[in-house]
Amino acid sequence: MAPLSAFCYLTRNLRTVAPVLTVIALAVLGVSLTAALTGSMIASARLTWVKPYEKYALVAATEGPLDPEFLDALRTDSRVSRVVPAETATIKVYGIFGSEPRPVLVLGRDDLTWFIRRLGLEVVSGRLPEPGRREIALHEDIARSRQLRIGMSVGQELNADDFLPGRHVVVGLLSGPYVLGLAASARVDRIRSVLVFPRPGQERALERQLAALPRENKTVTTYASQEKRFAREVSNLDAMIWILNLISMGALSLSVGLLNLVFFVQRMAEFGILAALGYSRLHLIRRTSAELSLLVAIGWLWGLSLAYVLLAALERYLYLPRGIHLAGLDARVLAFTLPVPAMTFSFSLTAICWRLTSLDPVSVVERRE
Repeated sequence: MAPLSAFCYLTRNLRTVAPVLTVIALAVLGVSLTAALTGSMIASARLTWVKPYEKYALVAATEGPLDPEFLDALRTDSRVSRVVPAETATIKVYGIFGSEPRPVLVLGRDDLTWFIRRLGLEVVSGRLPEPGRREIALHEDIARSRQLRIGMSVGQELNADDFLPGRHVVVGLLSGPYVLGLAASARVDRIRSVLVFPRPGQERALERQLAALPRENKTVTTYASQEKRFAREVSNLDAMIWILNLISMGALSLSVGLLNLVFFVQRMAEFGILAALGYSRLHLIRRTSAELSLLVAIGWLWGLSLAYVLLAALERYLYLPRGIHLAGLDARVLAFTLPVPAMTFSFSLTAICWRLTSLDPVSVVERRE
């Protein structure tokens, strides 16, 4: 190991650098938890309200039923695989930051079987609802959140926050990539809304066609429209988190920079002797930069490791029993944490370089003698 290497300094002065490493790691841990929890909320909302529209589009009448001629035109369109009449409702679940709605679709019995197969869902317990009965099948995550079991009831009659009229008995539990509830309807003559499924390879073409439809007495919801609306809403949340994080990280980085400066002043004799031996200020700055880079990198990785362990424990013991999945340390979380080492390095190096420019090796050696 080179005597002047950054790694040599850190290993021989662990008690000195431990406070700085701890502060950096705890800062990264705090930022990671904030970003991961808000990211999990965003991912859950995207899975619920955006991702299903990769499979279908929703066309709904604003007044009265949809025009039968319009429906016939949709069914005979070469880009359309199937048109499924559907009524929509919602049921409340408990999310990370409060209650959140989850969709409930009321479909015909034959359409119900086809729908779960098309979306990759499966019945893991119980059965599908029967037409004309007040029955419902719920995704297992919804059941965990509401602590529901087969045979129990849900609906607006029991909970005013459920936008699901009446009382429905849970007869089945679903598993799969889409978190929703399903109910079966009897034959409907007046169709107010439909799910339009594209043929393979025709997704974007059908989406453009539906988006261009006249909006008189109808609304059209496609993947593109939902993604645009969702991105606009999420950008506001991310902007707020970035502002709060940058303010707190600026104050933290300044504090760590001053702490590093205190440690550096305690090493003035070391740097004075190196300067007296002929090492240039540029060399000393490069050495200090290497030490700081290694210091903040270790602190950053330590903080991420703590965040990974804590998030895994929170998901397993606190959130999964409530039907909530955490996003983990994804690219968004890493992006939020990167300013911590970057700003800490910048503040620390600026303060130390300022001290090095006024370093007088002769006076340092004379004081040492």
